[in-house]
Amino acid sequence: GGWAWDSGWFAALIGHPKIDLPVPPTLELYKFKTFYAYHISPLLTVVSWIMAPLPFGPPRLLAILLGSFEGALGLTTYAALRSTCGSRACTALIIPIAVLATFCGPALATISSPHIEAAISVSMLAFIVSRSLGHRITAAIAFAICLLAREDGGLHLALLLGAVGVAKALTDRSIKPLRDDALLIIGAIAYSGCAFLAQKFWFHGGQ
Repeated sequence: GGWAWDSGWFAALIGHPKIDLPVPPTLELYKFKTFYAYHISPLLTVVSWIMAPLPFGPPRLLAILLGSFEGALGLTTYAALRSTCGSRACTALIIPIAVLATFCGPALATISSPHIEAAISVSMLAFIVSRSLGHRITAAIAFAICLLAREDGGLHLALLLGAVGVAKALTDRSIKPLRDDALLIIGAIAYSGCAFLAQKFWFHGGQ
């Protein structure tokens, strides 16, 4: 994740937005000429359009983006724990826990090797928590971010939803939880399948 590899790559992509995210000239040693040949990431394209006009420069833009992922992790942790608290003392206790979640081991590890894939795990957690709390709009946004972060985001989300559904089904002794999530699981898998096909046949990439 050094400055000339993935982190530098991401910073360059954010600072010079184009729809197919072409590989910068300094990284032409890569086999492919567009980032989409490596990873289908519409999220990065959209983020680059939004952030590029900001007066911070590509490295700082990448830092802001990655920092927002970790901030979202802390907020999601707080929301999940807050829903179980019934007193001010309990609420005061979960604040430091949420802060610690923001600076957990995997989050600190990304400092030396920044990757946008952090959006996948954070958005999956945000989707599960938001949905359980009845925040449908937030859940929908988190669902979309997970899928758009990378071509395999839908597979990760489908696996998590399947695992949660099986756990609920075993607990409730009913297949209703799995049936309720079936459409979401199928949709997530279908999106990833289409992304993999586009990566291979449209962008002539794949790993």
